[in-house]
Order: sequence, then structure tokens, then C-alpha cells
Amino acid sequence: MKKILLPIFLLICVMMCLLLFTSCSIISEGIDSLANSLSSGDDEFAHEKDADKLSANTTYYNSFLGVAYTVPSGWWIYGEYPDNFSITPAAAASEATLDIYIENDYSYMDLLSFANLQYSSRDNHIGINIYAERYEDIETLDAFMIEHVDYMLLPYNDATCSMEDEGQVMIHGRLFEWRDFKVHRSVEPYNIVSYTCEVNDGYYLTIEANYWPKNNGALKNIRKFIEEGLEFI
Repeated sequence: MKKILLPIFLLICVMMCLLLFTSCSIISEGIDSLANSLSSGDDEFAHEKDADKLSANTTYYNSFLGVAYTVPSGWWIYGEYPDNFSITPAAAASEATLDIYIENDYSYMDLLSFANLQYSSRDNHIGINIYAERYEDIETLDAFMIEHVDYMLLPYNDATCSMEDEGQVMIHGRLFEWRDFKVHRSVEPYNIVSYTCEVNDGYYLTIEANYWPKNNGALKNIRKFIEEGLEFI
């Protein structure tokens, strides 16, 4: 009798393991499918659906600004601007070849947009945008930050913004001003933390990261990502 029961018991154990594995796979696929369907149904999230996953650490350069940033393998690229931030070290060396938006005394250039996870619906998602700005009549980081904060606090559609915290930090020998904002919406609020420093030719570099308030440790991780990825060249 024992010889008969033992194979039956082992078979039941195997079937239970397979059932558990299948259930976990279905749940995981269901989450990704939901995120995919949400993003595909709204242009606001189209960049998530179309994102490319890096298969290796990738470094982008802008030698005019004197900045490089390495995005880790496995991260997702939302937006590349190769005229402004190139994987070729010698490229993006002259202001004349850069794709710069200019309005009166204001200049702006996108550099890179990426995230640790493809879909922002994930609790641990951190999306990062890097860009540079210049005002002809602003010559100090303090003065630039006044403009930066004023802009961030402007209402947008159904959202309003409040500044939650601020401070200074040295990263690779460069002084950064950081600000943490909360975006209040009719749906779940989220946070944006920005790190800004002065770079070449009167430009100010901003590394901006958005995260969910429930993402414990996000601020610490974002600081770590910047310290590991950013390089002044």
C-alpha cells in the first residue's frame, strides 16, 4: 500500500508546483497586459509602449555642455535626441549642430528620457528626464532656481504642484540644487524631484525624476542613480 501511495503523493506535489508556477505566470502576464492596454489607449503613455530596453550599459555624450550619462543595462529608453546626446563621444560638440528650442532670451534642449521599468503603473517605476536650459539674463544657479520653481508650481490641466522639500548636494565636485515637488491630480498624485547644476556656456543641466509616493526609498535610489550615471567631461 505504501508503494502505491508514494508515487501518487509525488504526482500530486508535481501538479501543485506546476499549478502554482502557471498561476504566477498568468498574474505577471496579466499585469503587463493591463499596463500595455492602458498605455496603448492613451497617447500620454505611448512612449512607454514603444520604449526600447537596453541590452548593455549605454553612455550618451554632449561635449558642448561637458556632460555624459550612462544608462544601465535593462533600463528602458523613452526618448533619445541624438543631435543633443549622442552615443558617439565626439558628437554634440558644437552649439551650431545641436537641436535647440529658442524663444527670445530662452534656450532649451532635450537630452534623454528613460526609466528603470517600462510602465509607470508599477509601484517602483522611476522615470528620468535630462535637459538643459539657458536664460540670457540669468547668471547664477540661485537665480535660475527661482525661475525653475516658479515654472514647476504653475497649474497644468487638472494638476497643481507644491514643493515638498529642497536642499543642496555636491555630486562629482559640482554643486546641485535639488527640489522635491508633489503633483496633485484628480487621480493618484506623484512626485517629481529635480537636480540642477550649472554647466558650460551659461546652460543649466536638470536631471528630473518622477516617482510614486509609495515607492519607499525612491529619493535615495534616485540620488544613487545620478551619482553612478552622471559624468562631467
